[in-house]
Amino acid sequence: DSAHTYRVKPPPTTKLRVVLESPEGIPIANEEWTLTVDGKTFTGTTGSDGVMQAVVPVKAKKASVKVRELTWDLQVGGLNPLDADVADGGISGAQQRLANLGYAISAIDGQLNEETVAALKSFQAAAEIQESGALDDDTRAAFVKIYGC
Repeated sequence: DSAHTYRVKPPPTTKLRVVLESPEGIPIANEEWTLTVDGKTFTGTTGSDGVMQAVVPVKAKKASVKVRELTWDLQVGGLNPLDADVADGGISGAQQRLANLGYAISAIDGQLNEETVAALKSFQAAAEIQESGALDDDTRAAFVKIYGC
C-alpha cells in the first residue's frame, strides 16, 4: 500500500553543429532549416555564418538536413580522432572532416593518397595555413577551429 515515485532521466543528448554552404561555397545565412534525426524533426534558422545547431540524441547515427531546395544526408555520432598517435596518424579522422566539409574525398580509408593530399591542401588554403598536404599540428588546430573538433 505504499506509493513510490520514480524519475526517468531523459536520454543523453549532444550538440550537432554544421556549417551549411551553397554549392558555390557561400554560407547559407539566416535561412530556415529542417533536420530529421531518427524520425524526429527539428527546425531552426542558420546564423549569419551559416551555422546550424541542434541538440540531438547522443546515439543518433544518421540525419538529414534540408534548407531551401538543398538536402544533405549526414552520418553523425562519431568521428575518428585526428591524433598523431592513433594507428593511421589521424588520417581517417581528417578524411571524415574533409568529406563533411564538402572536400572531394571518395573513401574514408586512413590512407594519405593523392586525393586526400589535394583535399588537405585545399582545406589548408581556406584556413590560411601552409599548404603542405600533410596532417600537421597547424592543420589539426585548423580542424578544431573550423570544424569544432
